[in-house]
Amino acid sequence: MLEWTAYIKIFTTLLAIVNPLGVIPIFVSLTSSLAEQERKRIAHTTTLAVAVVLIVATLLGKPLLNFLVSASPPSRLAAGFFSCSWRSP
Repeated sequence: MLEWTAYIKIFTTLLAIVNPLGVIPIFVSLTSSLAEQERKRIAHTTTLAVAVVLIVATLLGKPLLNFLVSASPPSRLAAGFFSCSWRSP
């Protein structure tokens, strides 16, 4: 079991990635002409898609980078650029 500080780190990282407060104005402006039921359907579909992408990235991200690093030198370079672009400073 993780310590509570690890859970806080995980939660804040997910909050920064998903950015729900920043997405609300975009969602409202893009769906302003739709009926409420349609907006709810789009919100549920979007939530499911984001959850699937986060779960797949969590499960396959590290193995994919390990594969790229162990492949060829150009792949190592690409993996290095990829991993550097996804890490916070």
